[in-house]
Order: sequence, then structure tokens, then C-alpha cells
Amino acid sequence: MRVYFANVPYIASETNTFGVKQSESGFLEELVSVGCMIDRRQDLIFDRKYFFDTRLHLNAEGRRLRTNLIIKAIQNNVFSGTSVNAH
Repeated sequence: MRVYFANVPYIASETNTFGVKQSESGFLEELVSVGCMIDRRQDLIFDRKYFFDTRLHLNAEGRRLRTNLIIKAIQNNVFSGTSVNAH
């Protein structure tokens, strides 16, 4: 079994929420043939304080937040069987 995580956190002040939602639908269409979506990009728009030195690197507090969100997403969407599946 392989597990890939593709959704990354975004900085709220630099993010167009509408654009994130739009790009997610295209992303889901591409991903659905090989896996399942367990969280939404729009749920990963974080305040700048959660990032370290660039918009791509979470600091310790941001990593804790992201880890907790992904644990909840797995519990709610994988273990419950409600994720958008490939097959």
C-alpha cells in the first residue's frame, strides 16, 4: 500500500479562496482514478504565523495544526468510508 499526500497548506493573505476551490475540482478529477481525497484545499488556508521561512514551510505550530487536521480527515473520511474513492 502506498500513501501520498498532495494538498498543501496555503497562506491566507496570499490566497484567493475562490481560485483554491476552482483548482480543487480539477485536481480531484485527476486524482480520483488513482486514490481518494480525504481533505479539501480550502480547509488548508492558514494564517501566516504558521509558516517558517517561506510560504512552503510550516513552522512547528503549523506542522502540529496540519498533522491534527490530517488525523481528523483520515478518521472522518477513510475510517468512516466517506472519502471520494477511485473505484
